[in-house]
Amino acid sequence: MGGDDKAELRRSRRLKVFQPAALAGPAGTIRIHLLDVSATGALAYAATAPPAVGDALQLECAGIVAAATVRWCKGNRFGLHFDAPLDAEALRRIASPSHAAKGRA
Repeated sequence: MGGDDKAELRRSRRLKVFQPAALAGPAGTIRIHLLDVSATGALAYAATAPPAVGDALQLECAGIVAAATVRWCKGNRFGLHFDAPLDAEALRRIASPSHAAKGRA
């Protein structure tokens, strides 16, 4: 991915959220919170050890399932890049406070 591609991905509109979610991978499933989300990725927080950079995982949040790869990690925060962009309905569901209030993951 070239520099222009990375800049374009960062321009995706980010929505601030605090949404419980789950990440499933070869090492098992961990509970996380999404802190922001866009069509192309998300900022996440794990209270336990976060996944490793390069891990390919399955994100489950608000009834949405998306394949993602960990791109960076700093402390307990980490960045996810979705294998395929989320559509507007998926973003709406993840950003909806009603899903967070129900504690859905």
